[in-house]
Amino acid sequence: MKIRAWNTRGVARDIAAGRISQADAFGHFVGLSLLWVVNGYLAIFVTPPIEWLLLYEFFVVAAITIVGLRACFLANGGNEGKDFLLRFICISFPVEVKLFLLSWVLIAAIYAHPEMLVDPAVFSDPERAWTLLTFLWVAAFTGAFYWRVWHHLQWQHGAQQNVEIGV
Repeated sequence: MKIRAWNTRGVARDIAAGRISQADAFGHFVGLSLLWVVNGYLAIFVTPPIEWLLLYEFFVVAAITIVGLRACFLANGGNEGKDFLLRFICISFPVEVKLFLLSWVLIAAIYAHPEMLVDPAVFSDPERAWTLLTFLWVAAFTGAFYWRVWHHLQWQHGAQQNVEIGV
């Protein structure tokens, strides 16, 4: 796997010459995805106070991103697969739309009735309970995203294999 993090012209030349393998494209996409995660958390980290749980959440989300992307890449056939980025992006969009809408429905329900999840009579520190809930929320939705994309890539790859062998 050859990844160029700085030489944009070199990447453009390799693409034009057909020298970017599926593994090379995957490596660039993992790097880009991790930069998105880092930038997302950087916006939060510059606002004090920075809690250890937020830092832990960052590493959990980054790990889920790496593992999820690798699983999706392999479900598409790995380096022998075809059009990983095209398939990943196109499948990701409807998956993300559904998760986005689900999250907003849950946010609205929690906002309207916070006692459904965090009852001050049960939790001695409701603020800490909300912090833990947020940590679980982000990790769960990140994991759900990659799981659903993986599922559809795996199904699509199997369906493609059946078409290629005439089943």
